[in-house]
Amino acid sequence: MDDRPRGEGSFDNEVSKFDNEAFTTVTLSRHDLTAAAGLLALLLNEHGSLEALLEPKPSPTQLGSRNDLAERARKTLTDRRRRGPIFGSFMFGEPAWEMLLVLYVGDEMGARQSIGQLASLSKVQLTTAIRWLDRLDQLNLVRRTPHPNDKRKIFVELTDKARSKLDSYFSKTEL
Repeated sequence: MDDRPRGEGSFDNEVSKFDNEAFTTVTLSRHDLTAAAGLLALLLNEHGSLEALLEPKPSPTQLGSRNDLAERARKTLTDRRRRGPIFGSFMFGEPAWEMLLVLYVGDEMGARQSIGQLASLSKVQLTTAIRWLDRLDQLNLVRRTPHPNDKRKIFVELTDKARSKLDSYFSKTEL
């Protein structure tokens, strides 16, 4: 029978060889195992699958500099705004994408946007902005934080997940 104390994790000092790779055996307590399972469930929920979780994520420096990526987003936003006067803005309704672009470009400059400012900069009605922010929040693409001094204002910012996705998207576009 194993004479390790119950309820405490321990490391076995033995190292096995398999295909020239070293493996260390780790014994976890029931508490640690439950915590690890909970963390894995959260990560899988966030990433969709174990393969997606284990897939190496390129850093922004591998994708291009943050300034380059923000410039590509800025150009996309400018191009999108040029369409409306030519074709009519009623043809181009993508408020969620517009808000993500505004937040991404503002993120590079360190600007914080209130919901009202974001709606105005995205050229959407406040009620439309709030409806889409609810959905973006559910998808963990934006985070809302209360203003420290003005209880009527709420700031909106991109999550790391959204920033990573936008970095990846704009790394595949050209200036």
